Amino acid sequence: INMGKKVVLAAADTFRAGATEQLQVWANRLSCPIVIGKPDSDPASVAYEGAKKAKEIFANRKKKFEEIEKKLVKDIKKEELKIFCNVLKKMNKNISEEN
Repeated sequence: INMGKKVVLAAADTFRAGATEQLQVWANRLSCPIVIGKPDSDPASVAYEGAKKAKEIFANRKKKFEEIEKKLVKDIKKEELKIFCNVLKKMNKNISEEN
């Protein structure tokens, strides 16, 4: 977590008493999402749901990143256009003064 990575915990140990609760405590301490199955459910299904949740989170973050990236590109283009217009104005002013 200190490395900027995000994790999703999947409580796939569905048969051991207290395993899910123990993992929930760690998820709360680390402020990370957790996927929990029904008691005595198939551990593979919980792991599958955990992977699905991680993909969902990644897709949402990727979409937000792309939106931010588009906005930055748009802002940069606006700024470049302003600079270009200023250069043209100065060039036009210099041409007018020469004539």
